[in-house]
Amino acid sequence: DEEVERVRRQRLATIRQRRMEPDDLADDELSRAVFEPEHPYHRPLAGTEETVSSLGPTDVREYVPRRYGPRGGGFVLVGDIARDRVVALAQDHFGAWEGGGSGPLPAAPAPGKRRDTVVVLNRDGAVQSEIRIGLPAPPRGHPDEIPLRVANLALGGAFTSRLNLSLRERHGFTYGARSRFSFRKTGGLFTIATAVQTEVTAAALGEAMEVFRRFAEEGPTDDELERSRAYLAGIFPLRMETTAQLAGRLVELVVFGLPHDYHHRYRDEIRNVDAEVARRAVRTHLDPERAAVALVADAERVAVSVGELG
Repeated sequence: DEEVERVRRQRLATIRQRRMEPDDLADDELSRAVFEPEHPYHRPLAGTEETVSSLGPTDVREYVPRRYGPRGGGFVLVGDIARDRVVALAQDHFGAWEGGGSGPLPAAPAPGKRRDTVVVLNRDGAVQSEIRIGLPAPPRGHPDEIPLRVANLALGGAFTSRLNLSLRERHGFTYGARSRFSFRKTGGLFTIATAVQTEVTAAALGEAMEVFRRFAEEGPTDDELERSRAYLAGIFPLRMETTAQLAGRLVELVVFGLPHDYHHRYRDEIRNVDAEVARRAVRTHLDPERAAVALVADAERVAVSVGELG
């Protein structure tokens, strides 16, 4: 009971702290805007004050045997050790473990068909605005995952990306603008994110949307593709250098149900993304007209100018 209460207090403190951080608030608001209330991604992973406050030791103890078990799991060991020895160790320590496991996740409902949702979370007197633009994305292991990774590097995944060159270098709106995909087990989230001074909020949002629209229409150029492919293929070995890194990559195979040769094929698949493949993936999954926008800002100072963007 004491352990549960201690962790519950810590989690509640973390949730309250997130409410003080504009970037965290913007991330949470975007998820609520993109996903309908019945969708699990609508809710913050850390929980809410209401849900965490209601949990007690009995809830936790009943949950563990239902969801923690060997079925559907995996055992990963990386090191200088013979396979037979690994099998023997696993059998000695885990062989008698019986029971269920997490099993298949409940099917998540479709993200919904919201269009042009704009949410402004007010922070009186804020000197900066946090801007988020988002769309639902495909799950990890989707056939378009690799093309989207390559394309996104050109849009907002690198310092020399279109978003950063426009909002930071050309217009001086921000210190940095970025975009990313979060590929999860049953779906994902695409996000464009930046922070700007209050007085340029509407101008920065309008420019970010314009860059996004042009990219969705045109896709990456051949030069952008070449740089993206070279970068992603080049840094991949750096993420596989240590035993801990290797173990982390192998765990991904278990958690996301990826093919065992996923990492073996990764660099070749990166290099094989051509312009047509990248553009088709972008057109399929990135529709700016369906994007949701979340702002954490001084609403009195930004709402009218943001509304004028249409």
